[in-house]
Amino acid sequence: MDDSSKKQQLLDNPWGILYGVRPGKVVHKLFDSELALPDIRLVLKEKYLLSEDKIDLLLQLRSEETEVFDFSKEVEDNWGIYLGIPFCPSKCHYCSFFAHSSKTFKNTIEPFFRALLEEIRLTFQAFPSLKEKIDCLYIGGGTPACLGPDLTAELLDCLRAELKQLKEITFEGGRPELMEAELYSALQGKVDRICINPQSLNDRVLKINGRNHSAAETIRSFEQARSLGFNYINMDLRAGLPGDDFLSFKAGLQKMVELKPENITVHALAIKRASNLSKNPEMMAILDAQAARKMTDFASEFLMENNYRPYYCYRQRDILGGTENIGYTLPGYACRYNMMMISERMNIIGFGGGAASKFLFPWLSGREKIKRIANPRDALIYLNRGAKTNAERKFSSIEQILTRGEDL
Repeated sequence: MDDSSKKQQLLDNPWGILYGVRPGKVVHKLFDSELALPDIRLVLKEKYLLSEDKIDLLLQLRSEETEVFDFSKEVEDNWGIYLGIPFCPSKCHYCSFFAHSSKTFKNTIEPFFRALLEEIRLTFQAFPSLKEKIDCLYIGGGTPACLGPDLTAELLDCLRAELKQLKEITFEGGRPELMEAELYSALQGKVDRICINPQSLNDRVLKINGRNHSAAETIRSFEQARSLGFNYINMDLRAGLPGDDFLSFKAGLQKMVELKPENITVHALAIKRASNLSKNPEMMAILDAQAARKMTDFASEFLMENNYRPYYCYRQRDILGGTENIGYTLPGYACRYNMMMISERMNIIGFGGGAASKFLFPWLSGREKIKRIANPRDALIYLNRGAKTNAERKFSSIEQILTRGEDL
């Protein structure tokens, strides 16, 4: 392929030469350099070869971020927590995340939970000043609802008692079939944001993709949450799923908008090498990249027509149709954790299975430095390693940031 053909290929890609996970970081750097807005648009178009639609998207994201971020604050002074619960009721065919079956490993859940609490306790015992710095917390997985009502309530009571400055707690319940009255009771008054993530509202598509719930269960779960006073709900929809088509996706999104959750996150299918999907030639053969792009284009237009605004965006390797994942929000409901995590504007302390800590050292050598420390994904390895080791692996990085130390 000659140079002119390569450039045309990049021009045909709406993201131009941007292949990273976090395209919004380019805009942050341009604003940090104090370029005027017309010059930023020109750089994005001429240097990065972005389409006008993607330039508009990135600038919209920046506008949303200015309502949440204090850009005058040093990024290393921002702190959040991610808790990883590595259990799921079943494995979706497109997912590559390592998670134990909550049925097969039901006797492992409570020992894992006790180790998680101990990892948290040891960290705050070593750094008590951290308690006043952490302002957002995300409980993800896996499927956190696998903890059940009693352990969930105990976890939230522990976190609320320790962390007085929290502005936001998200509980990614995930599976609609697990989000029932007893769990909602455990969450009431203890979390700010919950996620009910059906991925599709077509029963045939759900079955093809290994989801053990129905569209009716999703709607029932959502309506129950609303009746109990939950007023900050996210729902996920996934474009390009095997067996799905544009009309089915469109109907699902229209139904979600009727329900009017505060957040709707539209993911595009990414082909993960460790997923069951990637090993199934028949399912791979029915994937439609053009349909996936049509779905995400429709979602953007339809959601903005209905007062939803994009507030965070990320891309993935081998994402269908060269598209992206976008979180949309009604005004005033942007998820703080998602925005700051994607933009890498806060330190994240990861606790639990598969949780990745990310520590920021922007003052070193005059350029941004990031250090990642991951906990074991396997709950059994996490338990065998022990809470003390899992906690202490993060201590030197935490201390360096709190003291502005020089050694990485």
